Amino acid sequence: MEQQIIELRQKFFKKLEKESPSDESFHRDDITRIKTRDDWLKRFIEHNDGNVQESLSMLWSTCKWRQEVNANELNEDNVNRDYLESGFFYSYGKDNDGKALFILQSKLHTEDSHDLDELKKCIIYWFERLEREGNDQISVFFDMCDSDISNFDVDFTRFLVELFDFYYPNFLHYYILLEMPWILNATLNFIKLFLPRKIKSKIKQVTKKNLVNFIDSSIALKSWGGTNDYVFHFEPEIKNMINGINGKLENEKVHFTEDTIVDRSPDKSRFL
Repeated sequence: MEQQIIELRQKFFKKLEKESPSDESFHRDDITRIKTRDDWLKRFIEHNDGNVQESLSMLWSTCKWRQEVNANELNEDNVNRDYLESGFFYSYGKDNDGKALFILQSKLHTEDSHDLDELKKCIIYWFERLEREGNDQISVFFDMCDSDISNFDVDFTRFLVELFDFYYPNFLHYYILLEMPWILNATLNFIKLFLPRKIKSKIKQVTKKNLVNFIDSSIALKSWGGTNDYVFHFEPEIKNMINGINGKLENEKVHFTEDTIVDRSPDKSRFL
């Protein structure tokens, strides 16, 4: 893996030098991350089953997308604060494998309840924040208690899938669906036909009775059948300069070479 990381880094900067995009094409923080963060490059390689050339294509398109959506600049002051405080989505606790939970309370959302573009910015903000907080993977937890078919949003669901498939490599641990209404079974089975194999295998349908297989009862909220009486309240991100470039910088191996310098594509309009 170490050699593949070195090769990916070299190929990226050779491509950058050859194609000479404008200074605005890639964000400086992403360039720094490619230079210094072995763990980030490793995720691209793992996502593409060790294929360095496919990893390069994904890394390149990811950097372009990140610049287009201003991923590095999003924070609680420039996204929709009302959405952040609504309780529809937030992070709390970890699953049994120690992965951070990103919770979506389905009953609080319908296709018309949120502006999709504003919602996308909030989700990207949270993914960036979770990376900065040192999470290598997350489990997306759909709390579907008391929801029905009106709470299912095809465009939003597709957006989440494409984030993991194209722009946040090897970041998804599980999709956990708690108490999914039976009326959505056919819809889920249809969606699975078009999902990437890796994502499809990570979908876990659970009930309150067997949720303990994925989340300890002391972490699970009482409304999920657990014992935790946590009540959501949005907490602004704690800024940490050590973790300033999308994650932890300490104890990371850094590989520089003398060459280092300072397709399956989605519809990018969905992210803008």
